[in-house]
Amino acid sequence: MLFQYVKMLSEIQAGGHVRDCVITIPSWFTYDQRLMIRDAAEQLANLNVLQLVHENTAAAVMFGIDQKIEHDKNLTVLFYNMGAMDTEVQITRYSMFNISEKKSSPYIHILSEAWDKELGSQDLDVIIVNLLAEKFNAMPERAGKTDVRENYRAVRRLFKDAVKIKEILSANKVASVKVPELLDYVTLKFNLEREVVEEAAADYFSRVKGPINEALEKAGLTMDDIDQVEILGGGVRTPKTLENMEIALGRKDLSTHLNGDEAMCFGSAFIASNSSSAYKVKHVFLTQNPKYDVHIKISALNETDAMSEED
Repeated sequence: MLFQYVKMLSEIQAGGHVRDCVITIPSWFTYDQRLMIRDAAEQLANLNVLQLVHENTAAAVMFGIDQKIEHDKNLTVLFYNMGAMDTEVQITRYSMFNISEKKSSPYIHILSEAWDKELGSQDLDVIIVNLLAEKFNAMPERAGKTDVRENYRAVRRLFKDAVKIKEILSANKVASVKVPELLDYVTLKFNLEREVVEEAAADYFSRVKGPINEALEKAGLTMDDIDQVEILGGGVRTPKTLENMEIALGRKDLSTHLNGDEAMCFGSAFIASNSSSAYKVKHVFLTQNPKYDVHIKISALNETDAMSEED
């Protein structure tokens, strides 16, 4: 349904028929998950999937299009992307590739990828909801009554307020909480301090550095080899997350040159147009060496006697 909807929007925007597509996926997707994405696009939405691209790879391509890199120097960039559901880290090296004596093009080499697919900004929402629920359960009016978290409607309201509280605490040290008549006509009202949330989420924040260290180890690099750090995603807006990143990286110059909502889209569109002869675009060379098994499907020309083998 999502692919069909996106196809409809694309055709309205393009004023014509859309057939080919490049799809961005999380870098931690398994082989089966990748096949399911491809099959959903091709068999249900009637799209021709040219390529599946990792989200951070598409963002790295978008970042590298306009980079001015000297021929005798490399630029090594660490991309840290914390979204709502997961966190992905990628280390990319940019250089210039000589096509001829007078012409050269950017060369993008993905050195390593790492992730924590259970670490996202929604986990912080759950922690805040639990703080609100415990505060509500401890009210005198709730003595002897069931946990508010057993009521589905009440929990939905708490999650809605938790998002607002998280945004407020990202810019302020105290948030005023008021949830009118949350349950049994009892109103939850109190001031929640940022320090309380950070203390409750200590384990959450301690995991911020995990994918960074893993990506550096896979690439065989240290932070001294990283020239620039680019951060994406809404999860990095939390002050404590940024603080833990700065500690893990040993630097405070974290850059935000990319729009987290658009960089992946534009990067994947550029990859599609770069591989097509129908468009004349700037040549960009991309190399990625994923640590996955390669599956090859071989089918007989005679469909009645089709055979397949996976290696």
